[in-house]
Amino acid sequence: MTKGSAHDPLIMLINGTAYHLSTQVDPWQPPIFTASLSDLPAPRAAQPGRFEAAPDECGIRPTLGLATSMVTPSVVLSTRTEGITLVELFGGLAAGLEMYLASGARVLRYLYCDTDPIARTVANHRCNLLSHQYPSLFAPDAWEDMFRLPQDVRKITSLDLMQAGVQDNTQWAVVAGWEC
Repeated sequence: MTKGSAHDPLIMLINGTAYHLSTQVDPWQPPIFTASLSDLPAPRAAQPGRFEAAPDECGIRPTLGLATSMVTPSVVLSTRTEGITLVELFGGLAAGLEMYLASGARVLRYLYCDTDPIARTVANHRCNLLSHQYPSLFAPDAWEDMFRLPQDVRKITSLDLMQAGVQDNTQWAVVAGWEC
């Protein structure tokens, strides 16, 4: 048995996993990034979160739960045409930003949070590189104010989000890794 052959245990494992995953996909749903918007079902209405307690100074109430259902492909495709504001919590090396850019999402504004000053320096450098690598998706002005939010996520308030433009009618996406 030679490495890379159809009988290589690693190849068999990969092929078996790929087959298993392919059986789990709904056959009616077209591939996300090859479909056109006209081919896709309309997105479902937004599902509200569950709220409790009195609102804060901005009129925002604490959230007990959020809708976690899968978004439709049309929502994903809209990130490519309309663009998003991306908030990366526990940002580290800005891998979340790179993930969105590599998938073709246009990032209109990038907000980054990490308490480690070295990680912030690395992320700032990576933003420069990524804006050169993806110039049509990530303009330099998208990250010029990337450290606008408090870097300790426990200190981010509704007022901070309002001042960062949460009500500007762009789609916001939040990505977070585990704190190291």
